[in-house]
Amino acid sequence: MTLLRVRMVLNEGGEGVQLSQLTDIADEAEKFLRYLAEDAGISVRRAEWLARNFQNGSLQFDVERETKITLDQAKDFNGKFEYVERVKSERKSLNGLVKHRTLVQYAKIAKALGPHEKIAFGLYHTEEETKPYRYLPLTKREAEILSGFLSEEVTYRGSIHGLIHDIGVEELCFHLRNARDGNLVRCDFSEPLYQEVHDASARRHAVVYVHGLITARRVDREVIQVRADRIKVAPALSEERYQAFFGADPNYTGQLTSEEFVERGRYEH
Repeated sequence: MTLLRVRMVLNEGGEGVQLSQLTDIADEAEKFLRYLAEDAGISVRRAEWLARNFQNGSLQFDVERETKITLDQAKDFNGKFEYVERVKSERKSLNGLVKHRTLVQYAKIAKALGPHEKIAFGLYHTEEETKPYRYLPLTKREAEILSGFLSEEVTYRGSIHGLIHDIGVEELCFHLRNARDGNLVRCDFSEPLYQEVHDASARRHAVVYVHGLITARRVDREVIQVRADRIKVAPALSEERYQAFFGADPNYTGQLTSEEFVERGRYEH
């Protein structure tokens, strides 16, 4: 067992830190560490973080979670933190183990930094270590580049399916609970499709296929919005008929679902 512990270093080589700057950075850093811990399967409440072991000059201190965790959990947390560093440096697509919101929050930490300032996070293997085994720096410029990368979008023609969550009559839009990830996706449609949308929502829990122009985040392919030009309601099927739709080679797509297999092919193309 060990403590979840991260070293924070501010204004390296300088003398002190403005109190307002420290407050802003600490608030954003706490949210990031909490989100990253959740990605690692560690539930942390806001009040559980403790700042201690302060050093003067360059402001340095440890941020610890008071409740101990297993060594495997600590290793997983550090691994995810190092992955965040790789996304920042290499601007690579997300692997699904670290959420988009965690990386967005990471970039927010640097908002209060000056153009030539940086913050560094030190990672520990165990609570017995007196010095971090690795420091991960973050500058304001790096955070701005990361924010831009995380917000990049792609558009393509395709379809998604799920359950209609609600309909906006005035705006001519509805939200679809995407079957792929459970997220709500805004779907805009034109006046001629109004009756089709209304009919599609009439049957409770009906699966709806929405075709049109899709806008998605490039970094993790999460669908943000659909400009619908066609809507189709899946027929109600018995379990026997549903199973009959599966092909003769159920292992054709390997570990991927059929939808994931199609999506991967679309993006590779």
